[in-house]
Amino acid sequence: MDTGSNYLMSPKIDFAFKLIFGDEKHKEITIAFLTAVLKVPKGELADIEIINSELLRQYEQDRKGILDVRVKTRDGRQIDIEIQILPTVFMPERTLFYWSKMYASQIRAGDGYELLKKCITINIVDFDCTPLKQVHSCYTANWHNFTFLIPHPNPPPLGEGVYEKRRLCQFAVYHLTEDINKGHRLTDVLEVHFLELPKLFEEGISIREDDAIVQWMLFIDGSSMEVMEMLAEKNKDIWSAYSLLKIISNDEKTRMVYEAREAELMDQRTRIKSAEEIGVKRGKAEIIQVLLARGMTVEDVASIAGMDISGVAEIQKGVLGHAENVKI
Repeated sequence: MDTGSNYLMSPKIDFAFKLIFGDEKHKEITIAFLTAVLKVPKGELADIEIINSELLRQYEQDRKGILDVRVKTRDGRQIDIEIQILPTVFMPERTLFYWSKMYASQIRAGDGYELLKKCITINIVDFDCTPLKQVHSCYTANWHNFTFLIPHPNPPPLGEGVYEKRRLCQFAVYHLTEDINKGHRLTDVLEVHFLELPKLFEEGISIREDDAIVQWMLFIDGSSMEVMEMLAEKNKDIWSAYSLLKIISNDEKTRMVYEAREAELMDQRTRIKSAEEIGVKRGKAEIIQVLLARGMTVEDVASIAGMDISGVAEIQKGVLGHAENVKI
């Protein structure tokens, strides 16, 4: 790992993300990002308060520290920003669970419901999360797809080694809308955004490079220093974020905590991958057992499964107590 002057933390790591977007002293960066995502004027977010801005002390005391960014606007709305790089098939359910906790936390026993303000969740994910997951009630999670499909007749050169293709950036905003009368929204207190980083790089998909949300997503993806510098030159707010990233990347104490968090996430990803592979092996072993029980020869099953005959024979004999030990 480069630990010299060119060393940069990845904004995709939640610890680094919060240092950039969750610092009250640099909340102009957060305002710029939210302005791009929510499509509102900067003035509407001018007086935001970052509620959970203390990170290093909290994280040192509790390695499960709060790594999302919680923002409160001057009219009382709350916005939660979270980056998630570990894939989960339960992201919609997880999102609604944490949204509900944020929403319910606004009032205490005896307070009136009129005190409840709109809550917005922004999920930045490093895996494919949409298409839509339905909410199982008479109202569904209806979504507005903000997709830019504006062809450029004479696209300008992008600079060698920066982007190879033009791509679509897709993100979604979710509200509760009645099933039959689609135009009737139950309430506006719920809003969920998904920003899917992998969709920046899908084959044959185009993006508008001058769109602020695309630029922020590319910065957060952080594929290279060259990309970040190019984005910083185009967008003064990203320049501020990039400058802050360079400062925190060269702080020795912060870097140690960051690297510990990065290693923890790598370990979690490895455990997930290992569990998936074990599941595949167990499933394959069960299929092999069925084929053998139906009278197929060991040789034929080995040919179909793409395995050594010895591996199939071991499954047949029950020599191995755990399917994950079988060479498949």
